[in-house]
Amino acid sequence: MRLDVPATPGFEVCLPPVTGSSQTPAQCPPGNLEEFGGTVHDVESSAGAGRRRWPIWLDRLIALAIVMLGTANMANNLADADLWGHVQYGREVIADGKLPRQATWTYAAPEWPWVNHENIAELWLAAAYDGLGIWGLTISKWLMSLVIVGLMVWSSRRAGANWLITAFVVNVVSDLLYLHWHFRPQALTYTCFAILLATWSYAFDRWTDLLAGDSQAIARFRQRIWILWSLPLLMIFWANSHGGFAAGAVIMTLYHLLRAVQLLRRGERWLALHLGIIAIVAVAATLVNPYGFGLWRFMAMALTLRRTEIGDFQPLPLASLEAMMVAILVLAIIVSELAAPRRRDWVQLMILGLLLWQGLAHARHIVIFALLCGFWLPERLRDLGEWLGTQVRLPGEHLSQSRAAQLRLAWFVSFVAIFSFLRIIPCWREITVDRNFFPVDALAFMERHDLRGRTFASFNWGQYVLGYFATKGDGLIAVDGRYETCYPRAVIDLYFDFMFGPHNPRQRFRSPSSPPFDPTWALNHGSPELVLVERNSYGTRILESRADEWVLLYRDPVAQLWGRRETFDDPHSRRYVPPQKRSVDPTIDVARPAIWPAFPNSCIERPGSQID
Repeated sequence: MRLDVPATPGFEVCLPPVTGSSQTPAQCPPGNLEEFGGTVHDVESSAGAGRRRWPIWLDRLIALAIVMLGTANMANNLADADLWGHVQYGREVIADGKLPRQATWTYAAPEWPWVNHENIAELWLAAAYDGLGIWGLTISKWLMSLVIVGLMVWSSRRAGANWLITAFVVNVVSDLLYLHWHFRPQALTYTCFAILLATWSYAFDRWTDLLAGDSQAIARFRQRIWILWSLPLLMIFWANSHGGFAAGAVIMTLYHLLRAVQLLRRGERWLALHLGIIAIVAVAATLVNPYGFGLWRFMAMALTLRRTEIGDFQPLPLASLEAMMVAILVLAIIVSELAAPRRRDWVQLMILGLLLWQGLAHARHIVIFALLCGFWLPERLRDLGEWLGTQVRLPGEHLSQSRAAQLRLAWFVSFVAIFSFLRIIPCWREITVDRNFFPVDALAFMERHDLRGRTFASFNWGQYVLGYFATKGDGLIAVDGRYETCYPRAVIDLYFDFMFGPHNPRQRFRSPSSPPFDPTWALNHGSPELVLVERNSYGTRILESRADEWVLLYRDPVAQLWGRRETFDDPHSRRYVPPQKRSVDPTIDVARPAIWPAFPNSCIERPGSQID
């Protein structure tokens, strides 16, 4: 089967046979597909028909439409629970010119070492917001989605996949990424991983031909292996951006090791050694960080720590939209194997299987599996697309001949691109804070009555409260989303005793080295003055049972705020809150979102809205 590719006038190009056998000079003259870039057009081949192609501008328009569709699918402007903290930490590093070595803004473990593996991400978030406001955060995150989707489309077309396959894979993968595409350092991990996969896509191009003994493929890999020396620089950036670099380092090492084994079996010892050296240097490059080996010691501890309390680390729910999209990707992999058994790549299958297992066991990791599919699946489906082209009459030949048909297709894809772009714009204008999840109205009450100090806030709200206190320059919190990076495990467990109650293996993991279960410990450690917890949580029952020490100051459908009775219920105290000023079950609209940062003193809400 023959496929046309875009070429400059007078530039002849062709594809290698699907079987992977070596081409003769007659089959592929000098100036080949790889030198040009390897983009393949959708065409129909028929008996006696010559090569036909449609204009390159139409190809570019289709690519633009698919990229816009993918980035629109990923557009997510919901505030993450840790966003306030990330911005604040980045601001402090920019202002101080140095990294804090101990936990900040907390009374729970003020002297505990802080191993922050998200420094570049926090500098990005702080600089983007302080420089351009909400637009800085939203557009910079969109640009990262543009890099990810753009590289997927580029890789797919280089691999020879047609536009339908490219659009299908990008649409499914971007839909799945949406569920994890928040304003979090993880966004940099996903972007770095996409760059890693795109680098592999270029360097390991036509790998099955190389394994089949194609001398041109071997020569091409000898030339392109040097691009892999960019990986150490990528790993330095990644290691200082987010802890996901550890997963990237493991996957990269495994991939290079397995490819090196394949090269050794072909007798290419020098190439195998070269791959191994690159992997070693790239992993060693991760030591270029403020903590040196300490970062890897921390990561080794973190990777062995069970986090059943954190939703991202729980198994992927099988009865969910996310699981359905994963099933579609798995089915596509199976179909690709049945369609092209001669092109089976056991290395890709092993790594896909490993990441699928990890993704099913820990929902957070399913994104890595999805990104692998985004870069590897189109090439695997290429033979299926070519086979379908011989069975079904495709419009390629008609499009190559008919100017009117080209214009109709151009209008359609232009509509898709414009419509997708219009879907993105609202996500640029604002970041929404879910009032049904965050204690927006409770913080408004605290603002009205100037309530600050040592505050034990629920884990999910810790960095929101921290960010609010930072605007006042006063107040400390207990545990927050930094988790084990700046809190010892025993402290985490004792605070979780208050939040979750008795040990339930399905709900949480309590370290055997932690002190005995004590749900009241959190109310005494560090002498907190205020406690802000979810309404109807286990902790509220503990507070109600200790009404002689704690008084309810505020309660709404989302949160309860309790104060130490000797401080806030004593008329002789300067911080006394009279009963008539307390607010229990006020009428509020929790379905109405607030606009980030949703602080009472700076909250910009939707027109006509009001914080009670």
